[in-house]
Parts: sequence; structure tokens; C-alpha cells
Amino acid sequence: MSQDLIAYFDQRFSETSQQFQTLREDLDQRFSETTQQIQTLGQQIQAVREDLGQEIRTLREDVDQRFSETAQQIQTLREEMGQGFEEADLRLKTEIRLTHVLIEGARGEVRLVAEGVETVGEKVDRLQKKISRGLEPRVTRLETRVSALEAEKK
Repeated sequence: MSQDLIAYFDQRFSETSQQFQTLREDLDQRFSETTQQIQTLGQQIQAVREDLGQEIRTLREDVDQRFSETAQQIQTLREEMGQGFEEADLRLKTEIRLTHVLIEGARGEVRLVAEGVETVGEKVDRLQKKISRGLEPRVTRLETRVSALEAEKK
């Protein structure tokens, strides 16, 4: 082989080697940039993940607090309603007792009125008998007189 050919191949191999080296450096640079971009994206994703995690924790705490407050309100309402029912029950029992007392009082008064009516009835009966006994002889005498007058008129 000739020296010119060897020099030509050396130069071409050197250029090719230089091109490979430039290509390698360019690829290394691009991989480095891509790696850096991936790391930046990873950090951004991690930041978003942490923000979302914090948001979720805050929402959970808010929901837990609201549920707790609602549960407390329900419990308070139950207690108030229970107390109201107890008060209403007590008032109802008191009213029932008072009504029983009034009914017993009315029964006593009705008994007295019934006794009074019975007494008046007895008095009316006695008075009727007394009047009948007092009037009977008079009616008999009047009937006799009327009969005598009727007989005279005929």
C-alpha cells in the first residue's frame, strides 16, 4: 500500500474518529440535558405530589372536623329533644293527675246533686201524698155537690 493511501486512510479514520467523538460529546450533552430535565420534572412531580398530599390532608382534617361538629350538633339536638320529651311527659303526667283530681271532685259533686235530687223527689212525693190526702175529702165533697146539683137540674 502506498503511503498516500495510508495517509488518506489515517486522515479519514481521524476525521471519522473526530466525528464519533463529536457525536459522542453531543449525545453525552443531550443525555445530560435530558437527565437534568427528567430530574427537574421529577422534582416538580414530587413538589406537586407533596402539595396534593398536603391538600388532601387539609381536606381530610376539614372533613373530619365538620363530621365531628355535625356529630356534636346531632348529639346536642338529641339531648335537647330528650329533655323536651321528658318535660312534655312530666307536664302530661301532671295534667293527667290534675284531671283525675278534678274528675274525682266532679264525681263527689254529682253524688251530692244526685242525693239532693233524691231528697227533693222524696219531698215532692210526700207533698203530693199530703196534698192528695188533704184534697181527697174536698174533691169527694165537691163531687157530691156537683152530683146533687146535676140531679136537681134534671
